[in-house]
Amino acid sequence: MNMDKKIGNKIQLFIVEDDPVQAKILIENILDFEKDVNVKHFISGELLFEYLKTYSKEAKVYYLILDYFLQTESNKEGVNGNEVIKYLEEEYSYIKIILFSAYESDDNLKFESLKDEFSNLIGVIKKSEFGYKTIQNTVRFDYVKELFKIKRKRFAIARIFFIVALVISMVYYFFLQ
Repeated sequence: MNMDKKIGNKIQLFIVEDDPVQAKILIENILDFEKDVNVKHFISGELLFEYLKTYSKEAKVYYLILDYFLQTESNKEGVNGNEVIKYLEEEYSYIKIILFSAYESDDNLKFESLKDEFSNLIGVIKKSEFGYKTIQNTVRFDYVKELFKIKRKRFAIARIFFIVALVISMVYYFFLQ
Protein backbone atom coordinates (compact mmCIF):
# COMPACT_ATOMS: atom_id res chain seq x y z
CA MET A 1 0.00 0.00 0.00
CA ASN A 2 1.32 3.42 -0.88
CA MET A 3 0.77 5.80 2.03
CA ASP A 4 1.61 8.75 -0.26
CA LYS A 5 -1.75 8.34 -1.99
CA LYS A 6 -4.69 10.30 -0.68
CA ILE A 7 -6.59 8.21 1.83
CA GLY A 8 -9.54 10.53 2.24
CA ASN A 9 -11.69 9.89 5.26
CA LYS A 10 -10.14 6.59 6.26
CA ILE A 11 -8.17 7.78 9.32
CA GLN A 12 -9.53 9.97 12.11
CA LEU A 13 -6.85 11.15 14.50
CA PHE A 14 -7.64 12.69 17.86
CA ILE A 15 -4.96 14.45 19.87
CA VAL A 16 -5.35 15.13 23.60
CA GLU A 17 -2.52 17.45 24.57
CA ASP A 18 -2.76 20.28 27.10
CA ASP A 19 0.37 22.08 25.86
CA PRO A 20 -0.63 24.15 22.78
CA VAL A 21 2.95 24.34 21.45
CA GLN A 22 3.38 20.58 21.69
CA ALA A 23 -0.03 20.06 20.05
CA LYS A 24 0.89 22.38 17.16
CA ILE A 25 4.16 20.52 16.54
CA LEU A 26 2.34 17.18 16.72
CA ILE A 27 -0.33 18.28 14.24
CA GLU A 28 2.25 19.69 11.82
CA ASN A 29 4.22 16.43 11.93
CA ILE A 30 1.11 14.33 11.42
CA LEU A 31 -0.07 16.47 8.51
CA ASP A 32 3.42 16.30 7.04
CA PHE A 33 3.10 12.51 7.27
CA GLU A 34 -0.34 12.41 5.61
CA LYS A 35 -2.25 15.54 4.65
CA ASP A 36 -5.61 13.80 4.32
CA VAL A 37 -5.79 12.46 7.87
CA ASN A 38 -8.61 14.18 9.71
CA VAL A 39 -7.04 15.63 12.90
CA LYS A 40 -8.98 16.97 15.88
CA HIS A 41 -7.18 18.46 18.92
CA PHE A 42 -8.48 18.63 22.50
CA ILE A 43 -6.77 20.21 25.51
CA SER A 44 -8.38 17.80 27.98
CA GLY A 45 -9.82 14.32 28.20
CA GLU A 46 -13.17 15.77 29.23
CA LEU A 47 -13.44 17.75 25.97
CA LEU A 48 -12.67 14.59 24.00
CA PHE A 49 -15.41 12.71 25.90
CA GLU A 50 -17.96 15.45 25.15
CA TYR A 51 -17.04 15.44 21.47
CA LEU A 52 -17.25 11.65 21.13
CA LYS A 53 -20.80 11.64 22.48
CA THR A 54 -21.94 13.66 19.45
CA TYR A 55 -19.48 12.32 16.86
CA SER A 56 -20.76 10.03 14.10
CA LYS A 57 -18.38 7.24 13.16
CA GLU A 58 -17.28 7.77 9.55
CA ALA A 59 -13.63 6.75 9.22
CA LYS A 60 -12.23 3.23 8.89
CA VAL A 61 -9.59 3.57 11.60
CA TYR A 62 -9.41 5.82 14.67
CA TYR A 63 -6.32 6.83 16.60
CA LEU A 64 -5.73 8.94 19.68
CA ILE A 65 -2.37 10.47 20.52
CA LEU A 66 -2.63 11.00 24.26
CA ASP A 67 -0.53 12.99 26.68
CA TYR A 68 -0.63 11.15 29.99
CA PHE A 69 -0.16 14.11 32.34
CA LEU A 70 -3.20 16.32 31.66
CA GLN A 71 -3.67 18.04 35.00
CA THR A 72 -2.64 21.69 34.66
CA GLU A 73 -2.90 24.81 36.79
CA SER A 74 -6.17 25.70 35.10
CA ASN A 75 -7.49 22.11 35.19
CA LYS A 76 -6.12 20.53 38.38
CA GLU A 77 -9.04 18.13 38.68
CA GLY A 78 -8.86 16.98 35.04
CA VAL A 79 -8.71 13.33 34.11
CA ASN A 80 -5.27 11.88 33.50
CA GLY A 81 -4.21 9.62 30.66
CA ASN A 82 -5.02 6.45 32.59
CA GLU A 83 -8.63 7.55 33.05
CA VAL A 84 -8.90 8.46 29.36
CA ILE A 85 -7.57 5.04 28.35
CA LYS A 86 -10.00 3.24 30.71
CA TYR A 87 -12.99 5.25 29.45
CA LEU A 88 -12.14 4.65 25.80
CA GLU A 89 -11.54 0.94 26.41
CA GLU A 90 -15.06 0.67 27.85
CA GLU A 91 -16.99 3.03 25.56
CA TYR A 92 -14.98 3.42 22.33
CA SER A 93 -12.75 0.36 22.06
CA TYR A 94 -12.30 0.92 18.30
CA ILE A 95 -10.09 3.98 19.03
CA LYS A 96 -6.46 2.91 19.15
CA ILE A 97 -4.33 4.88 21.58
CA ILE A 98 -0.73 5.99 21.37
CA LEU A 99 0.54 7.32 24.68
CA PHE A 100 2.91 10.22 23.93
CA SER A 101 4.32 11.72 27.08
CA ALA A 102 7.41 13.23 28.67
CA TYR A 103 7.83 10.47 31.21
CA GLU A 104 10.86 9.74 33.31
CA SER A 105 12.63 6.39 33.07
CA ASP A 106 10.78 5.09 36.16
CA ASP A 107 7.44 5.93 34.57
CA ASN A 108 8.34 3.92 31.46
CA LEU A 109 7.73 0.63 33.29
CA LYS A 110 4.33 1.83 34.47
CA PHE A 111 3.34 2.97 30.98
CA GLU A 112 4.60 -0.17 29.26
CA SER A 113 2.55 -2.28 31.70
CA LEU A 114 -0.57 -0.40 30.57
CA LYS A 115 -0.18 -2.08 27.17
CA ASP A 116 -0.86 -5.42 28.87
CA GLU A 117 -3.90 -4.02 30.65
CA PHE A 118 -5.59 -2.27 27.71
CA SER A 119 -6.02 -3.81 24.27
CA ASN A 120 -6.57 -0.45 22.58
CA LEU A 121 -3.18 0.94 23.70
CA ILE A 122 -0.89 0.24 20.73
CA GLY A 123 2.12 2.36 21.60
CA VAL A 124 4.00 4.14 24.38
CA ILE A 125 6.28 6.83 22.98
CA LYS A 126 8.44 9.31 24.83
CA LYS A 127 8.28 12.93 23.70
CA SER A 128 11.54 13.57 21.90
CA GLU A 129 12.84 14.66 18.53
CA PHE A 130 12.44 11.04 17.34
CA GLY A 131 8.99 10.61 18.88
CA TYR A 132 7.14 12.13 15.93
CA LYS A 133 8.62 9.67 13.44
CA THR A 134 7.88 6.84 15.86
CA ILE A 135 4.22 7.96 15.98
CA GLN A 136 4.10 8.07 12.17
CA ASN A 137 5.56 4.58 11.94
CA THR A 138 3.21 3.23 14.61
CA VAL A 139 0.15 4.63 12.82
CA ARG A 140 1.42 3.49 9.42
CA PHE A 141 2.09 -0.07 10.65
CA ASP A 142 -1.22 -0.38 12.46
CA TYR A 143 -3.17 1.10 9.55
CA VAL A 144 -1.68 -1.44 7.14
CA LYS A 145 -2.63 -4.21 9.62
CA GLU A 146 -6.20 -2.90 9.72
CA LEU A 147 -6.42 -2.77 5.92
CA PHE A 148 -5.14 -6.34 5.79
CA LYS A 149 -7.87 -7.44 8.24
CA ILE A 150 -10.53 -5.76 6.10
CA LYS A 151 -9.20 -7.43 2.95
CA ARG A 152 -9.11 -10.84 4.67
CA LYS A 153 -12.77 -10.46 5.65
CA ARG A 154 -13.69 -9.52 2.08
CA PHE A 155 -11.74 -12.48 0.73
CA ALA A 156 -13.50 -14.84 3.17
CA ILE A 157 -16.89 -13.56 2.04
CA ALA A 158 -15.91 -13.87 -1.64
CA ARG A 159 -14.71 -17.43 -1.00
CA ILE A 160 -18.06 -18.33 0.56
CA PHE A 161 -19.93 -16.91 -2.44
CA PHE A 162 -17.65 -18.85 -4.78
CA ILE A 163 -18.28 -22.12 -2.93
CA VAL A 164 -22.04 -21.52 -2.88
CA ALA A 165 -22.02 -20.75 -6.62
CA LEU A 166 -19.96 -23.88 -7.26
CA VAL A 167 -22.34 -26.07 -5.26
CA ILE A 168 -25.38 -24.58 -7.02
CA SER A 169 -23.82 -25.13 -10.44
CA MET A 170 -22.89 -28.72 -9.53
CA VAL A 171 -26.43 -29.44 -8.29
CA TYR A 172 -27.85 -27.96 -11.47
CA TYR A 173 -25.42 -29.88 -13.71
CA PHE A 174 -25.84 -33.28 -12.05
CA PHE A 175 -29.46 -33.25 -10.89
CA LEU A 176 -31.45 -30.72 -12.87
CA GLN A 177 -30.22 -31.32 -16.41
